[in-house]
Amino acid sequence: MTTKKKNGQIIYSSSLTKFNSNFQNNIALSGITDEAILISYCSIAIPPLLIKCIYQMETPPSTINKWYKNVVHFQTQWEYAEEIAQRHSKLFTQVQLYSTPSKSIHDPNAMDIDSIKIPKLTPEEHHCCQEKGLCFCC
Repeated sequence: MTTKKKNGQIIYSSSLTKFNSNFQNNIALSGITDEAILISYCSIAIPPLLIKCIYQMETPPSTINKWYKNVVHFQTQWEYAEEIAQRHSKLFTQVQLYSTPSKSIHDPNAMDIDSIKIPKLTPEEHHCCQEKGLCFCC
């Protein structure tokens, strides 16, 4: 299985059938027949997400052939889920583009509350307001 780095993330090739084929050929050439060792080598070579999916199964596979099938199965599910997520993302972006105006529209009759600046009162104005009993809170 080939890997590439994109934006610091590891991207695995989606050709797991080819990976399984190459892995099986290499195992045949090596002469290793112990299932535990073969599963160990396979788990090192596949993406961590797939390993997690396989080990979270109710009964994880006990043979290398079942591992090959599950790796392809979970990778296919992952790719399908990614495809659906991308379609939803594009649809959501299109809905946003059509539902929200590109520029905010200012209502000329709206009151600009935050734009009013009140200067500080002079001591004379402050004293006058106190005598009249005016509110200083607002």
